[in-house]
Amino acid sequence: MRYLLVLVLSLLFNCGICQTATEINVRFNGFDKLKDKGFVEVFVPDVVDPFRQQLVINQNGEFISNLNITETREVLINYDDRRITLIVTPGDRITLSLSLPALLKARTITNFKISGTNSVTNNLILSKGNLINDWIQSSSNAYAAPKTMDGMAYKEKRINEMNDQLKSLDKLLGDNKITDVMFISWAKSKIRNASAID
Repeated sequence: MRYLLVLVLSLLFNCGICQTATEINVRFNGFDKLKDKGFVEVFVPDVVDPFRQQLVINQNGEFISNLNITETREVLINYDDRRITLIVTPGDRITLSLSLPALLKARTITNFKISGTNSVTNNLILSKGNLINDWIQSSSNAYAAPKTMDGMAYKEKRINEMNDQLKSLDKLLGDNKITDVMFISWAKSKIRNASAID
């Protein structure tokens, strides 16, 4: 009887994992195993339990990350000094194909193909995300701010910068007729979070 109970619990647990297992399959076209860095870091930011995974890129320029997540999450893939941001959901099967030489040369990710549950959102993040990051990085920085500047004055300046960035985002959304709610939420939270942390 105890054996049967353990078996049932094991099956229930494993089925739960199967339902939340997420696979990210990335192919770097133009990867040269002799000269290009041979590994990536997959990072799932979390205040309580952040997750980091280092993966080897095979000779075909491919790697697969299997994640056990229970809710929609942002996943960061770091390669050299470049970052690829994806939104993933439990049970998702994402495939991403992109040019590694283009990724290393350009600030914006171009010439890529992506599929998966959130392919529309991820397409927008890959094509517009660096622009939003550029806005954030061009903001004032508390570490570089004059030490004689009043704290309330700096806070007001930073809030004004954030509001200007949100207006720029609204213009970007309108000009490109972007209506994807998840992308809009992601972009606004990036801008607001950067301001709040600073």
